[in-house]
Amino acid sequence: MIQLHVHSQYSPTESPASLRELVLRAKYLNHTALALTDSNGVYGAINFIKLCHKYNIKPIIGSEITVSDYRLVILAKNKLGLMALYRILSLVHQNAAFDAIALEIKQNMDRLIQFTDDKALFTKLQKLAPKSTYFELSKGFFNQDTLTWIHIHGIRTIATCRIRVLDAKDYFYTDLLRAIKNNTTVNRLNKNTLFNEY
Repeated sequence: MIQLHVHSQYSPTESPASLRELVLRAKYLNHTALALTDSNGVYGAINFIKLCHKYNIKPIIGSEITVSDYRLVILAKNKLGLMALYRILSLVHQNAAFDAIALEIKQNMDRLIQFTDDKALFTKLQKLAPKSTYFELSKGFFNQDTLTWIHIHGIRTIATCRIRVLDAKDYFYTDLLRAIKNNTTVNRLNKNTLFNEY
């Protein structure tokens, strides 16, 4: 299995996991490749690539993009895909409309892979780049209706774990990061809205 949706401490207020911890865990589990998909950026990419090469793991660079109420993960297939990802991230940081990002995805459909668990967004992306768009299945983020929809329409899927923590001890730090992000205290966090991926 290759983990394709992984956040590190370079996803501010989302993950306490260091790049080294992530790569060492992948090595321990005998994974041959590992993706890094921090939120709206690739800030840890250079160090991630160096660590992966050191431990003989293929690095996959991507990002979880949040724009215009849409959330998707984009992975670069190659160097040209990485350049396209950089352009997309620049558009995100310029608060560009989703249509500009969609155009970049369409123009680079052979260089990028994108996936989302949003049915409406998936449908839009599939029309733009049918061969490189997948529906994301993650524990806690789908139901029987979704599975029926996938089956009826022959949707291509990717199963992910949405990794943000590596050990049970990290849950406290994740709660702390969530509290900071929401400008509240850990005690006031709604435990029912914890990230399902943990």
